[in-house]
Amino acid sequence: MAGKALVIGAGGGFGGAMTTSLLEAGWTVTALARRPRQFRFDGHQRFSVVEGDALDSSAVTAAARSMDVIVQGFNAPYQKWRRQWPAANAAAMRGARSSGATILFPGNIYNYGPEDGRIFREDSPQRPVTRKGRLRKELELRLAEDAAASGYRVIVLRAGDYFAPHANGWMPELILKSLAKGIVTYPGPLDIGHSWAYLPDLARAGAGLLDRRAAFAPFEVFHFRGHVVASGQIFVDAISRVLERRDLRVKSLPWPLLRLAALAAPGLREVVEIKYLWEVAHELDESNLCKVLPGLTQTPFDEALGATLASLGFEATGAPRAPSGSQDRGTQTSGDVSVSTAR
Repeated sequence: MAGKALVIGAGGGFGGAMTTSLLEAGWTVTALARRPRQFRFDGHQRFSVVEGDALDSSAVTAAARSMDVIVQGFNAPYQKWRRQWPAANAAAMRGARSSGATILFPGNIYNYGPEDGRIFREDSPQRPVTRKGRLRKELELRLAEDAAASGYRVIVLRAGDYFAPHANGWMPELILKSLAKGIVTYPGPLDIGHSWAYLPDLARAGAGLLDRRAAFAPFEVFHFRGHVVASGQIFVDAISRVLERRDLRVKSLPWPLLRLAALAAPGLREVVEIKYLWEVAHELDESNLCKVLPGLTQTPFDEALGATLASLGFEATGAPRAPSGSQDRGTQTSGDVSVSTAR
């Protein structure tokens, strides 16, 4: 059920991946941009750009006119979240009220605290312990209330940490920052696992949900499990395997130094705040997503990691990598990086 989509943040990770996926699925996509700029989609016959600020309710409402979907790909540096996210949320809600468009909102796991268990389900308790977590929970509650009162739909697609070619996040900004020197900087204990969402796969799930939006309640939440890497050591081993390098060294992220530096750097303060997510193993139960999208596939972890590393200038030079192609979500890779349907 392709239609017309307004994508906020088409130049970013989630918004850009959603734009690609929607165009591939036959949608007509309009990107909202504060100022004229180039997008990698320029020249596509079903892609256009309209000028406007994601924080300006009037601009978003005007851009959303006649749209079927609003993809909320807005993002900002951590230290600006409290100031900017409520305005961006309010603008998207006003646009949806005016047009009747469905909002696709990218949820994250900051809503959950360290006491909320290892498996996060859509109905799991949310007891956030950080400023960002409380804000994200608040944003979703406002979306739920407004959708129910105003007659439009909201789909929250929740996932773990993003990675993809040309996407910002933990991989390029911290973990792989010193890879050129043969160093992988890992944020948590090497015996604790972590959940990763490869953005092209997540975006395909988002497009699939939007195709089925007419069957949903005013507010629906779906969890995307992604790649659950069983331990930090397995993650480092995957990098070594993909790059065919046996000389990589692992260093811990210097949290005590970051905590000191955070006293003068608000951005670092926000990074330190979510340290607990690297200390508690977790995964998302995607049973509901698989019921709605039973044919959903996932890119093998080595292939997804290889594409991400290549975009940063790191490529293997010897034996071939893992075979390309999607994996069924009922399979596993090497028993270490699981992509099976969550329990």
